[in-house]
Amino acid sequence: MNVLGKQDLNDVLMQLRLHGVSNAWAIQDLTLWPDRTKFLYVKNSDSFSYVLISGHPASHGHPTIIASGEPTAVDTLLREADIKGPFVIRETSVHLSSVIKAMYPSVKIYEEQRMDVTKNTYLPKHKGKARQLTFADVEALAQFFGAPPQAAGEFMGWLKGARAFFGVYEEGRLAAIGSSMVSVPEAWNLVSIETHQDFRRKGYATEVTSSLVERALNETATVTVTVVKDNTPAIRTYEHVGFKFVEDRIWVDHGTGSTP
Repeated sequence: MNVLGKQDLNDVLMQLRLHGVSNAWAIQDLTLWPDRTKFLYVKNSDSFSYVLISGHPASHGHPTIIASGEPTAVDTLLREADIKGPFVIRETSVHLSSVIKAMYPSVKIYEEQRMDVTKNTYLPKHKGKARQLTFADVEALAQFFGAPPQAAGEFMGWLKGARAFFGVYEEGRLAAIGSSMVSVPEAWNLVSIETHQDFRRKGYATEVTSSLVERALNETATVTVTVVKDNTPAIRTYEHVGFKFVEDRIWVDHGTGSTP
């Protein structure tokens, strides 16, 4: 088991880039926020396993963890990391479910699926209604989530950490949003594509998704989303703009009360 040191960073990034799309979150954290990111890993002749505690600016409320690799190695790494709740585990393969459940029996595990779109499969569907959000939109973003104006500052880290953060306005209100969480040359990952309940069934989720994908494909060849497996409307939206199923993943909540 190794705790990443600065002298090892280039070697680890080289290893991660062998499967760059799957490891895009780790690549971004170790490239942009290495001092805020904790990374433990085991490298064998035929495998590379790791546990990452994210340093992303949006991960300020509780630790966001990603685990990857062989179950036995990940079990060792999680025990060494000794992470106390509350936390979430994201973008992690379903084959690690039993390891995580054995270590944290009280966690809630949600089944998800990763979907990818590439320049070859992308189907543009937007009509120019979505635009990039800025710090001037932070109060509208707080309102979107039902938070009071004085809580707007809590959303600043999210805006700062997103290369692209798009929204659609209607009647002076923010009606739909979506953002990048990861944006590295290997892949972009999109999150929180949501429409406010007052403005649904107007195609705004498709508008935001398509706009984000077009933006992302200017800088990468692959764009990913991870969606709960029973969220049929979201899956249909992603398929509508060209996303294809890639693999099963899990979202794990330990005491935060959050859901994917």
